[in-house]
Amino acid sequence: MATNRNEDRTTGMPKSGPTVADSANSTAAVAAATQQPPPTMPPGAGPSSAQADVPDFLRFASPTEWVDLPSKGKFYPEGHPFHNKEQIEIKYMTAKEEDILASKSLLKKGIAIDRLIKSVCVDRVNIGSLLTGDKNAIMVAARVTGYGTDYSVNLQCPVCAARNENYNWDLSEVAPQQPDMEWLEKHGYKPTPRGYQITLPKTGARVSVRFLNGDDEEKLDKLQSNRKKANLGESRMTDQFRQMIVEISGHSDRTLISKFAESMPAGDARVLRKSYAEAKPDVDMSINYVCGECLSESEVDMPMTAEFFWPE
Repeated sequence: MATNRNEDRTTGMPKSGPTVADSANSTAAVAAATQQPPPTMPPGAGPSSAQADVPDFLRFASPTEWVDLPSKGKFYPEGHPFHNKEQIEIKYMTAKEEDILASKSLLKKGIAIDRLIKSVCVDRVNIGSLLTGDKNAIMVAARVTGYGTDYSVNLQCPVCAARNENYNWDLSEVAPQQPDMEWLEKHGYKPTPRGYQITLPKTGARVSVRFLNGDDEEKLDKLQSNRKKANLGESRMTDQFRQMIVEISGHSDRTLISKFAESMPAGDARVLRKSYAEAKPDVDMSINYVCGECLSESEVDMPMTAEFFWPE
């Protein structure tokens, strides 16, 4: 006699263990028990009522602008934030930067513009290490982001001295200056990692020059201030020669360079000054100005007045 698989073979009674139906029900129960409940948001994780009530104008994210560096990053050492960068990113000016420009203590120390540049630069950088021309480019770009391209200035004709009140200088036209390569090459110009080399016409000296940065300019200003306090004559150009000359015909001794800076012939000094002005990376802040009175055309440099950062 066949025994039901659900009966105990010894007693013939139904097994006390689970049946097939019980197993199916158990499987369903396990599946139900293992299903993950829908996720619930922990208290405080969602937007609070205070955040939801923040007006749109307080959610404003400061936009940024890309600035062309006159140096194209070529004269910065490896590891510098601007090394080989043709452009850098700056933030638009805000009320924070206006506070910097209005700070009497910063203005008195002469560091308000440096603090402004540091504040708007996205990259963390030592402002004193920046080349003068790159600082100028950032300064002009920052002013444009804050107050636009119109800059009202008073100009005077260099020929007839007629004044032009409230001349509108368009800052969007400020661009990297273009060197006179024909003149530079005539004097043996050759670029170097820090600046350039040039041959002076009178002495025939082959001079290696480096481009000055903000720290160098600060040193020059301090030297002039100390000379003035000591009632000594000005020597800005000679001091600048000492700073920018790296080597003379293979000689890098600083004492020798200092003596040469003081005693070089006037013709050599003139060529050295002009070569630096032509070769240094900078922005061209000049225009061809046509006088409304005498109709003469002259190159005029942009005057830097309080209106530049405090327009009416």
